[in-house]
Amino acid sequence: MSLKGLRVLFVVPARSGYTGASIAALNIALGLAKLGVQVHVATTRPPSKHLGLLKRLREAGVHLHVGSFNPPGALYWAYLAYLAFRELASLRPRVVHPHLPKVAAIVLPMSILFRAARVMTVEGDPVHEAFGASLHRRLLLRALWELSQRLAQALLPCSSWLAEVLKRRSPGLEGKLYPTPNPIDYERFSSADGSRLRRKLGLDGPVVFTAARLDKVKGVDLLIEAAAKLLRRGLKASFLVAGEGPSRRELEDLALKLGVADRFFLLGFREDVEELTAACDIAVLPSRYEPFGMPAAEAGACGKPVVVSATGGLREVVVDGVTGLFFRPNDADDLARALAELLMDPELRRRMGEAGRLRVSKLFTPEAVARRVLKVYFSKAAVMPR
Repeated sequence: MSLKGLRVLFVVPARSGYTGASIAALNIALGLAKLGVQVHVATTRPPSKHLGLLKRLREAGVHLHVGSFNPPGALYWAYLAYLAFRELASLRPRVVHPHLPKVAAIVLPMSILFRAARVMTVEGDPVHEAFGASLHRRLLLRALWELSQRLAQALLPCSSWLAEVLKRRSPGLEGKLYPTPNPIDYERFSSADGSRLRRKLGLDGPVVFTAARLDKVKGVDLLIEAAAKLLRRGLKASFLVAGEGPSRRELEDLALKLGVADRFFLLGFREDVEELTAACDIAVLPSRYEPFGMPAAEAGACGKPVVVSATGGLREVVVDGVTGLFFRPNDADDLARALAELLMDPELRRRMGEAGRLRVSKLFTPEAVARRVLKVYFSKAAVMPR
């Protein structure tokens, strides 16, 4: 089968905007299109903050099929199912590739009807991510996962770490797992210039930055504690966080309590994350749980050293001592130690940033990841009758 004969359909929800999982799917679509694959994306109209992403996809040759409505509640998923069926019937793709169990449960049964190969990316541990949910929601998430992983012919966990977790939970998945990292929008981040933003924000010293949802799992509280320790030692820096979430008030109170509110800034949701990343001196991901960690790869694309907790897929994005530094998960003292090492050594920051840019350019661009995905597509599409 040639690239020109390969037609791929992604179905991507967008009611509240594109999540990290959805952006990863769209970056794969971008990479495939750049390699010459005929790529189609069925989605609904996203909020204005993500219209620029759709423009870049269209310019790269991705065929977008954007539904006009975003109905409330369960009606949204019924509408998305209608869009998926319409495009499946019209396009007859060789491969269908969902990225979320809920979408997979809708799309994969239809894909059998149209004899399309069924490939699903897995962005997280379904058992861990259901923890803390109501019993009803846990049962629903479990059912969606069981259905989708049974119907998929190939599962693409976003890291080798996640593949091992899934294999331990479900030994029968061995042979269906093809660990594949999430791609980033390399062109967007590698070309970003942070100088204007530094002037606008009045940043005149070292800047530590993270892009993270404001909830406990992302470990922003650990960064606040580490910031307090560093400032007490006389290491001056500004700390910026781009993201929103349910823990905002709690984090603001912690920054006030520890006396770092004048150096620690919760910026909320930002559309200029690439400029913020380019403006920083050190990027950090203090997550307690992280199946991959796209902001770490995005920081590498900007030529920035990255400090990450030694957990999950982060250990596959960052090379300790080469492109950044590891710290022990959930340990603010060790996080402060790693940040201090980089804050006190500009030359080390430069070397690690250059090494990170090289690593990301080889492993995490849309094209690099798309080449890995293509191998799975060809192996599965070849066995499907037409």
